[in-house]
Amino acid sequence: SPFFRLNAKNIRIIGSNEWVSEQKIASIASNQVDKSLFLVSSQQIIEQLNNIPGVTETKVVKQFPQGLQITVRAQKPAAMLKAKVGEKLT
Repeated sequence: SPFFRLNAKNIRIIGSNEWVSEQKIASIASNQVDKSLFLVSSQQIIEQLNNIPGVTETKVVKQFPQGLQITVRAQKPAAMLKAKVGEKLT
């Protein structure tokens, strides 16, 4: 039913930071857009987000009729190292 179809503008993201951008989270969630909320795979979103380095916890809550809330807990970087593309770090 179109009434329960996940709408991209109804995806709410909480917890993005320097390591885990809102765009990265949204791109993973966008794979579920236009599916019935009953068929959206919360587990698939959680697994993909938990594979991002720095992510320590992910929670996905379906918000009927057409929404999704994604909460990500990520470590805060203690330091960041900038390197040129192709530069080897030893």
